[in-house]
Amino acid sequence: MIKANPLNMRIFLSACFILSVLLFASCVASPPQDTFQEEYEAPLMEKAAGRSAPMPEAASDSLAVSFSNASEAPEPAPASRQRIYSASIELEVTRTDEALKIIESMAKELDGRIDGIYPDSIIVRVPAAGFLGFLRDLESVGKVLDKRIDAFDVTDRLADTETRLRLATEARERLYLLLERADDTEERLKILREIRRLTETIEAQEAQLMTLRSRIAYSRVSIALKSRTASQGEARERIPFPWMRELDPFAVTLPRLAKRLPLDLGADFAVFKDPPQGEAFYAESAGGSIVRLGSIPNEPDGDAMFWQKSMLYYLTPLFAELVPMELAGNEPIYGVSSRIPGSPGFRYEVYAVPRKGELYIAEGVFPESDSPSLMESFHAALMEVLP
Repeated sequence: MIKANPLNMRIFLSACFILSVLLFASCVASPPQDTFQEEYEAPLMEKAAGRSAPMPEAASDSLAVSFSNASEAPEPAPASRQRIYSASIELEVTRTDEALKIIESMAKELDGRIDGIYPDSIIVRVPAAGFLGFLRDLESVGKVLDKRIDAFDVTDRLADTETRLRLATEARERLYLLLERADDTEERLKILREIRRLTETIEAQEAQLMTLRSRIAYSRVSIALKSRTASQGEARERIPFPWMRELDPFAVTLPRLAKRLPLDLGADFAVFKDPPQGEAFYAESAGGSIVRLGSIPNEPDGDAMFWQKSMLYYLTPLFAELVPMELAGNEPIYGVSSRIPGSPGFRYEVYAVPRKGELYIAEGVFPESDSPSLMESFHAALMEVLP
């Protein structure tokens, strides 16, 4: 009869335990692909029916509703659902300086905060409970020329992130216990490497939760002010391409995406909208950086240089310091970049990439106060999915 060596048996059992933990942790790090998909709710569909913006193709799997020129805003989400609301509104006023002061005061009365003040616009965040009332109050400041409201349902995204965070934390705690009992140097190194990986996963999930919860609690409203004596309306009307004419750094104007593209922006961005084919991509960082990706048919059939030159020609009267951009790769990606002056200033980038009859439009909005690495992540992600 062969007698088992106690030391070998202990090493064997420890190795089996490590393997089971590693397999469990790998499942934690891989989020399910289809958890963040659901149908429009009936009330939102009814309100969206009369909008001027095109309906997304995959309406049954939609994750957000956009209301353009809406006379009614969406009803607040039921307690069981978690939604992020954003709005972009254009007002015609007599004096922009006076209107800015009034809007700033209105936001502060609601315990809101100011994200940025510019010569003819202001960006505020107000508590979600006061979002609809704030929009109604804005109508007293000036004549409403345009209004867009976006609602992102992030209930499943929030629950999935919380679950992944909990599982990763529990897995790390088990590894700490195993580390205390491990005597073999190589075994300890393997455990430490896995602890480090899980720690990075935990930090990434915590950052995304912080962004999601902050945006659920506070709704962002971008207000553009148009003086009754001067405007950029004529410059926009001269643009022959509808998608270019409607570009807005702080509003979703391209709700469609012909092909699902896995845009990996890293842990600093929380993805609000990463649906299957048919719906556009939307992500945001805790510091206010925004990335959007949509598409339209490539009409007229222009190449990348044609669209870059068109943007330079038509958008120069609308955006300050507009310059050409080129992301170098196997095949360069061309676009434009402009600076939105104010406090804080923003960098707004637009890239137009024609592919197989479609024109993919990638937009990035980056506060100067946010980390430059976020813009670099945006560029790297574009070169990865749009080579």
